[in-house]
Amino acid sequence: MSKPGQVNREQMIRQLIAVRAYEMWESQGRPHGHDAAHWCQAEQDIKACLADSATGDGPAALSGGAPTGWSRNNR
Repeated sequence: MSKPGQVNREQMIRQLIAVRAYEMWESQGRPHGHDAAHWCQAEQDIKACLADSATGDGPAALSGGAPTGWSRNNR
């Protein structure tokens, strides 16, 4: 069984991924049929950002979260 804090963290991460995927979809002109690709890329971006923040390496360590439009490729 998951701990309450872990569930909240997983929900937060899922929400960050959803927001990032939506931003990507909008920035690319709202194309139809690319939802899975946007989700996968957003998931990679957010997980990379969280890993970087854990080591004090990425933008999340400085600002408390990934800025809008940030991806691992923006370093």
